[in-house]
Amino acid sequence: MANHKSAAKAHKISLVKNARNSSIKSRMKTLITKAKSSLQSGNAEESVSLFRKAESEIMKATTKGVIKLRSASRKVSRLAKHMKNAALAAKHGQHQS
Repeated sequence: MANHKSAAKAHKISLVKNARNSSIKSRMKTLITKAKSSLQSGNAEESVSLFRKAESEIMKATTKGVIKLRSASRKVSRLAKHMKNAALAAKHGQHQS
């Protein structure tokens, strides 16, 4: 328990920020997972739209200070790499791993 009024307020604020950040991270991770799973199913149009939504959500998280820019860039880059590999596999008629 906090000994000072300001410490109690700081703790309360940290709990609110933690809940907000967790919500944003969860939404971001969910969209990334949905984009990857749509790639596995082979639905190209849905994959592209989900990729755009995921990229947007990742950048929003960066803007709000939830994740750092380099982390966001890395996440987007890896997701784009999955998209590219899936497109190449579909083009050549191979199953991606």
